[in-house]
Amino acid sequence: MKITLTDREGKEICSASGEKTVNLDVKDHVYQEGDVLVFDTEKEGPVTLMVSPDETLREAELYLTKTSFTYPIPAGEEKMRFSPNAFAGAKHLVTMREPLKEEIHYPRNLSLNPMDQHDSEGIYPHVSASAETRGEFVFHARNVIDGVTANAGHGEWPYLSWGVNLDPTAKMRVDFGRPIVTNLIAMRIRADFPHDSFWTKAEVYFSDGTHMPWELKKTGEEQLLYFADKETTFIELQNLVKSPDSSTFPALSCLRVFGITKE
Repeated sequence: MKITLTDREGKEICSASGEKTVNLDVKDHVYQEGDVLVFDTEKEGPVTLMVSPDETLREAELYLTKTSFTYPIPAGEEKMRFSPNAFAGAKHLVTMREPLKEEIHYPRNLSLNPMDQHDSEGIYPHVSASAETRGEFVFHARNVIDGVTANAGHGEWPYLSWGVNLDPTAKMRVDFGRPIVTNLIAMRIRADFPHDSFWTKAEVYFSDGTHMPWELKKTGEEQLLYFADKETTFIELQNLVKSPDSSTFPALSCLRVFGITKE
């Protein structure tokens, strides 16, 4: 396996390789706009790897259906999605490793992916949505699976959220890339009250076409939906019903899907 850091022209800045673990120690380099991390698994077929693009970010358990992928270093407004300490300074640590079977064969949050990119393909879990407020990074749907639970504010880190752009038909989907079995979904709405509103109802759809209702309430705490074991390749939130209160903006801060993978 190999990790390579390149500049905007594709020229290699540094790289590191390893059989089962790769640690790329980036020395004496302040990230510039256009810098890109290239992760190459050098393996055929789907693979599960633990990856972190920066020492300040938790590892992401990624299910890959392709042998390599890129991760542009966040720059400009996109850096607002991360701690000011992330991707900062002149020394960085980027990691990729094969997980032990004990790390991935137990019930866990299968939607967690701090590395999710807006238009990624072949890298899971991945979030997509039919609407995002003004297209701004701090309101992208991918914010709900980054593992950050802070929800008492909005518009800047750590108060990231999925903003629905005032669209009553907005829906959001988490794809897992392969079948999983889940029996618990947890939602944490954004709770910057009184600026924020909230949803009173939602529906969760599964890949077999079935769906179930979810009654919601005004709270900053996590709301849980338990159900019998369900095999699916994705979950989708639809038919979000806004409260008739005087506030304008309902939003979602965190979504967790607990279960096991089928492989």
